[in-house]
Amino acid sequence: MKPIKFDLPLNGMRVATLDQLEENLTPEILQHFRSGKLAKWLRGRSLDEQANALEALWAADEAAEFERHVRLFKSVCELFVSELDEAEARAAIQAEWDGQNAGIKKQPQLQQSGAEELAQERDTPPFEEYSAAIKEIDKDEEDIWQLKSEILDLKSRVDALEKANKTSIPAASNVPPSKRGWRMITNGISKDKVLSLIGTPKRIINYSGREDYEYDHLGKVSFDKSGLVDFWREPNT
Repeated sequence: MKPIKFDLPLNGMRVATLDQLEENLTPEILQHFRSGKLAKWLRGRSLDEQANALEALWAADEAAEFERHVRLFKSVCELFVSELDEAEARAAIQAEWDGQNAGIKKQPQLQQSGAEELAQERDTPPFEEYSAAIKEIDKDEEDIWQLKSEILDLKSRVDALEKANKTSIPAASNVPPSKRGWRMITNGISKDKVLSLIGTPKRIINYSGREDYEYDHLGKVSFDKSGLVDFWREPNT
């Protein structure tokens, strides 16, 4: 069956092309990577080589995640018993993962062995501790990715403000009257400031939360989702 082509929600946009994807790479893309949506998006555009590489990364990430669960489960259990065989820990985690993949919620179970006191009850403290620890770790990872995304956004704003502060305004005597207002535009200023400098635009275009002011002779000012300038182009005359 032919892969379905769809847009990928990323960085507040509907990404439809590879160029758009490259321009909007944020930690949010990892959510689409883990869900498999990114690989499907690539296959819908016949980008099978990149999709295959992504699926290989996913398999490696899944294997590493499985090993991490095994080690954590073994460590938690050994807080209550002297030792837990790694093969038993691995079998217990595998059983849990198999149950989740089948849509069945199961608690990890051990085979009868040297840790048989743990296998008597499915809701004994080691399993409860293990499940709680895994949930806490998953929540922490989500919080970390959210913080990273917010930090990147703040860094982008700081860089824009620093660039604006470093921009020098040419002497008025050296600037044509029609360009003086344009030469005073900097990244990070508001729409009201732009209007006070260069007047009302010929046309206003809204898209994906952004806004463009278009003026005669290809003059243009673009605003980000916060309503602050992040791009401008002087008229060509």
